[in-house]
Amino acid sequence: MLSVLILAPLVTYLVYVAAPGSTLFSWHPTCMVLSFGLLMPAGAELLSLRRWSRSWRVRLHWGLQSAGVALALLGFAAIYQNKESRGAAHLTSTHGQLGLATVGTAVVQSAGGLLALFSVSVKTGRATLLRLRTVRLLHALAGGGLTLLGLCTLRLGLDSAWFHAVATPLVRPAADVLLGAAALRVLYKVLTSRPVKQA
Repeated sequence: MLSVLILAPLVTYLVYVAAPGSTLFSWHPTCMVLSFGLLMPAGAELLSLRRWSRSWRVRLHWGLQSAGVALALLGFAAIYQNKESRGAAHLTSTHGQLGLATVGTAVVQSAGGLLALFSVSVKTGRATLLRLRTVRLLHALAGGGLTLLGLCTLRLGLDSAWFHAVATPLVRPAADVLLGAAALRVLYKVLTSRPVKQA
């Protein structure tokens, strides 16, 4: 849960300056930072906490990741509708393009999570293409990649005109340090995680 503690000051600050509900746009940074800066990293890291039973950890993981994906979709819907109402072009920045890829990856990753959750091996006819252990390993690795992708997208959001208008001067470098530290933590967890045992 170290990545969540690292990101907590940034998440708190961004929700504060976004002032959720003040405008339609305010829901975009609020939902996205809660999704990719809080819920998804927490859901990923809690699987490594051995003090709880595996079934309990999997249930919490599923709940946090589902809430994270739902918030990401709401955040995407908010920015889409905000741009539509202003007649602005969509996906004109690297942040927007990577954001779309990140939300799409989160949805696909959720489908992989369902395969892992319901203990499904990937088969074609009689041949097994991916055993359950492989499905779970791929889901874990892709989850680490998705978390990094989400952190990169959050970082690109710090270059937006909105963030420059609302942030105090020292927040940007502090946010860079926090996002970098969280990314290193995620990389460490992915590279040192133990293989998932067969249920």
